[in-house]
Amino acid sequence: MTLKAPPGKWLVSYGVHQGTIVSRDSQNPTVHDSEAAARAYFNKLKAGFDADGYRTWFAELIDAQGGRTVLAPPVPY
Repeated sequence: MTLKAPPGKWLVSYGVHQGTIVSRDSQNPTVHDSEAAARAYFNKLKAGFDADGYRTWFAELIDAQGGRTVLAPPVPY
């Protein structure tokens, strides 16, 4: 099953890690009213993760048709 945002909405799907396989974590996608709001949310979230020493494991924006846009390329650990 392909993950899709509700009609007219956008999802942000992401995961972070601290450099090891056991430190990785991902959350349920968050729902946003616009692409701009979704991007702003992720940028703020990423800044906080960076400040706390986490790295982006993966991050993508998902539209209502299931299309995906990479917000941050995966960083290998």
